[in-house]
Amino acid sequence: MQTISLKQPNGLKVTLSSYGATIRTIEAPNGDHLALCYDNEADWLSNRAYLGSTVGRVANRIADSKYLGEQRVVNLVSNEGANQLHGGKKGLSHVNWQVLEHDYINNKVVFRYVSPDNEQGYPGQVEFIVSYQLINNQLVITMYGDPSEVTPISLTNHIYWNLALSNHHDITEHFVKLPARLRLLKNDRNIASGEFANVYDSHYDFAEFTKLGSVLTDNGFDDYYLLDPQGTQQLQLHGSIADKKNWLSS
Repeated sequence: MQTISLKQPNGLKVTLSSYGATIRTIEAPNGDHLALCYDNEADWLSNRAYLGSTVGRVANRIADSKYLGEQRVVNLVSNEGANQLHGGKKGLSHVNWQVLEHDYINNKVVFRYVSPDNEQGYPGQVEFIVSYQLINNQLVITMYGDPSEVTPISLTNHIYWNLALSNHHDITEHFVKLPARLRLLKNDRNIASGEFANVYDSHYDFAEFTKLGSVLTDNGFDDYYLLDPQGTQQLQLHGSIADKKNWLSS
């Protein structure tokens, strides 16, 4: 397992780990953390909350740990009751990745992991590439998967942001914008039911920048949004989080 840091001249620093191709810390120039992190190594190795890790092969839940493939029902490894969560017991978040490249000039790190056929139940071998680049006060994450056969891939980074620039403030002062008019309803196992609900004029409505503290309930937010179609194949901005006091955004 390797730990690598990327740093800008202004002091902004990102520390990465090859275990799970994980973002361990993001530190502002004043030393405050901009993302939730653990205090000890043992917690990073177990990482039950998936802090900052690369999640897959399929992020989120697959009901009853199975899906209908091209010619058969594919049974997966369960790790949340009957369901599979975030790729299984030993998903991409809990394996050691190869450091393929550390580009000091461009402030970039590239991780590689080859997932073998039938890992956690998924068919086909997949070569995964994840890169992190810290440039112009931006952390750019690029994810890529090259499968040997048809297999589901849905990756994400599971970071928990706190842009308040203070250890004494939470995310209630953050503002969120999400161009989504519909959300998927879910059952008591957090599995999407396939039914939709309009978010307009509800506490789920983030069409315009909305202060989290004004809509946050005791249950928080753990919901599926259907992003509005953009009518273009170009890369689009699909969501923003900002702490307007410090003008930091994600």
